[in-house]
Amino acid sequence: MQDFLIVPSTALPRRQLLQWIALGSAATLAACAGIKPNLLAPEVSVRNVTMGKFDFSGLDFLVDLRVKNPNDINLPITGIEYGLVLQKIRVADGKQARSVTLPALGETDMPLQVTVNLLKTATELVPLFLNKRAAPKTLSYQVDGRVKLDWWYMPSIPFNKMGEVPLQFG
Repeated sequence: MQDFLIVPSTALPRRQLLQWIALGSAATLAACAGIKPNLLAPEVSVRNVTMGKFDFSGLDFLVDLRVKNPNDINLPITGIEYGLVLQKIRVADGKQARSVTLPALGETDMPLQVTVNLLKTATELVPLFLNKRAAPKTLSYQVDGRVKLDWWYMPSIPFNKMGEVPLQFG
């Protein structure tokens, strides 16, 4: 007697089976990519602006940001893009790569070291700081930008905050 391999007539050819698996995988990935949690923008506040080194190369500021997470999930932050306006003068734009996990419904501090190009702002901004006694006691500010997340399927989260902070010389 010979052994025969009996193949049911409903079996799919191997190539067609692989096509169905690939189609199912693609549909699953597309469905997952479409799932985006409704995230609220982090609340960004400026706790303090401290003037640091002042020389011909630039004017350094340390901008202490407090970032609060109003969401009930952790946000894995990989960096921040920002713009800084002081006394109604746009003084800096930049990026800072910094990996931090913003806890669900929590907060963290994010210090930004900002160097202002004196060639661009010298006529408007520098006179405010030349005489420490005559310098303003507070600075009006606007900080805007985007918090970058470590999720390939999520866009960056924008923020925009205006206010005043006491000016402290470092």
